[in-house]
Amino acid sequence: MNPMQTPMQLSQWFKSLTERDFPLPLCDQDFFQLGSEQQPYFCTLAFDRKDMVGPPHYFAIKAPQGSSAYRLFTFWGYGSNSYAFYYTRISEAGEMYLRLPFGGVYMNELTSRNNLIEKLLFYENLFQELSDKKAKFVIRDNMGDMRIT
Repeated sequence: MNPMQTPMQLSQWFKSLTERDFPLPLCDQDFFQLGSEQQPYFCTLAFDRKDMVGPPHYFAIKAPQGSSAYRLFTFWGYGSNSYAFYYTRISEAGEMYLRLPFGGVYMNELTSRNNLIEKLLFYENLFQELSDKKAKFVIRDNMGDMRIT
């Protein structure tokens, strides 16, 4: 695990990837950078209720103790068109696993960037709305296939 990164460093990484400002509030949380400089994963500390799987969703992360929430961001892909922005968020209220299409030779860059920002904001608002209802939930979006349980 690399040293902690500030929200500003995460925001800079996002802007270098998307040419857009990071749309979600980061609340002065520190992030660990996992992976390599070429393939970074940014995650916060997590609570100990289970071992969690983060993006790509088979990337197992042993959840450390001591925090009430967990967030992970990355960009990953292969081939000419199988690329996605991943966002995992887990709290005591619920869980969210997003794999949002972003990049690839067949995607319009401007449309792709705008859609990514729009979906991140939509899902973040949905997560907050469901959290306020005090019922456990899981939100999943796998390249446009959305499910809420």
